[in-house]
Amino acid sequence: CTRLLESLIMDQTELYCQPTITPAEGEEVDEDADKGQTFMDREVIIAQLFWFSVVWTCGACTDAEGRLFVCDIIRSCLDNKKDLLQKFGFFADFTKVELTGGGSMPSPPRKGLIHDLFVDGNEQGKWKPWTDRITNFDIPKGTPYHTIVVPTADTVRNQFVIRTIIERGYNILISGPTGTAKTAS
Repeated sequence: CTRLLESLIMDQTELYCQPTITPAEGEEVDEDADKGQTFMDREVIIAQLFWFSVVWTCGACTDAEGRLFVCDIIRSCLDNKKDLLQKFGFFADFTKVELTGGGSMPSPPRKGLIHDLFVDGNEQGKWKPWTDRITNFDIPKGTPYHTIVVPTADTVRNQFVIRTIIERGYNILISGPTGTAKTAS
């Protein structure tokens, strides 16, 4: 969790935080002038990135049944519903995280699995489907068949997680059964 979370937070830092500049005499520094994001916006995004990282560290190597379980547990944490957590002996004293800046975290859509969603840092940490990241796909004439990779939610998701970690200099090991987009990623 720490490698992915650290990588995602570093990406946010590079995008939205400016180096400290000493203001000219008589000028005031706007602490929230980082590309239109306020402290509250950044706090929400960091909290959302934490939950995204939990999904992709604790729930990445699960099968379909395991993903349902991880999804239910994460939703229980986000909704502060302790019954499911206590049933399985998780976080008996878990209390929903309250944000200090007064913001609230957007809930993931109820339909589908959390694994099918990403946190969009450009939209205040809103959970969106991976399919939103699929760009138009065009196969140039004469392209050898064996080199064609059709973008899917799986390939887009895997490429994002892999690139995020590798671009920060961390190693990653991908495992899974045939047909799970390991090679295409």
